[in-house]
Amino acid sequence: MERAYIGAQLIEEGFEVEGSANLIQGVSDIRERKIRPELVIIDASDQDFDKEIVRVLYRLIPDVPLLLIHGAWDNPQTLDWAAGVTKLTRPVTVVQVVGKVKEVMSRKSDRR
Repeated sequence: MERAYIGAQLIEEGFEVEGSANLIQGVSDIRERKIRPELVIIDASDQDFDKEIVRVLYRLIPDVPLLLIHGAWDNPQTLDWAAGVTKLTRPVTVVQVVGKVKEVMSRKSDRR
């Protein structure tokens, strides 16, 4: 899955997209209030991925939905720590990711 393709498709669908070089930089940008996302997509295949990042994001932006893209080898029991996180299992297409973003953002706007 290529971030650039997902970002381009989200922009085409009318979403504002900001990306970070990696998860550590993204968390830092959020912590320093350089960005204030409405949704965060986390790629578990990122070399910096650690489930602690999800906990940190929950503390920093508790009202912001998180979308975790994880490997097919992760069974539901191994993802117990990610309760409340929307999940997509690899392999995924750009269309599937964009569809899930639309679904999550629709639910978020329904709560307002």
